[in-house]
Amino acid sequence: MLWEHLYDAITLCSKHRILTDITTNGTLLNEETISKLGSAGLNCLNVSVDTRDNFSISNKNVLFDENIMQLLKSAEMKYGMKLRMNSVISNNNFDDIKLLLELSNESKTPLSLGFVVPDMNIVDNKDIYFSEKDHELLGKLISYILAKKKDGYPIIDPDSYFENVYRFIRNESFWKCNYPTKYGWINVIANGAIRSCTKKMDDTGIEFLSLTSKSIKSYKRSLENPIEKCNPYCYSNCAYDSAYYKKNKIAFVLDNFSKTF
Repeated sequence: MLWEHLYDAITLCSKHRILTDITTNGTLLNEETISKLGSAGLNCLNVSVDTRDNFSISNKNVLFDENIMQLLKSAEMKYGMKLRMNSVISNNNFDDIKLLLELSNESKTPLSLGFVVPDMNIVDNKDIYFSEKDHELLGKLISYILAKKKDGYPIIDPDSYFENVYRFIRNESFWKCNYPTKYGWINVIANGAIRSCTKKMDDTGIEFLSLTSKSIKSYKRSLENPIEKCNPYCYSNCAYDSAYYKKNKIAFVLDNFSKTF
């Protein structure tokens, strides 16, 4: 939300019927910015929230602020700007996941949960990642999440994302990221440039506002080889979900819409 052209870019996309989706940690959300996002025609606001109270790797907790949550729900009704929340699953935040699931269910806000996996280029916080030794903990986590989903909690990730984490830990190759396809997201960072992937935290040097239909296709093709190399080391829930629901459209409707109305 730091990009100075953000609201104009959303308005331009809305004018051309391009779906827009922003992910934010919520730090800059207030009555004014929420109203401006809605007025510009933002389709979906995805708020990262990992905890009610600060913990070792995150202090993202804005949706536990009742005033902010009410403002967002009011904007959802007024502008049709859908609210979604996402969170990470580490090997030390099971209690926080339980609280987030209840917040999601009580507020009828779709929730996406993604496993924390090591960065390909940085080695840090090793203690938060899952490994073979966490088999018992993973079993409890997955059973808890899937039971809540079965009870109607609005968890938007497919069951297989949680169930297949064991395969990821064993370094199996079993899913294919669709970022290089027309179904993959185009990620825009704070300076207005394109980022090839939210997990890589890079800057391609390509300006979003300079894209054309032809250059988008060329850009997508340029992602094919890098994705082939990084896919085996990635278990991004947003990328996995996108690839899964592309192939399972009925499941997409059931997981993303039937539980939120």
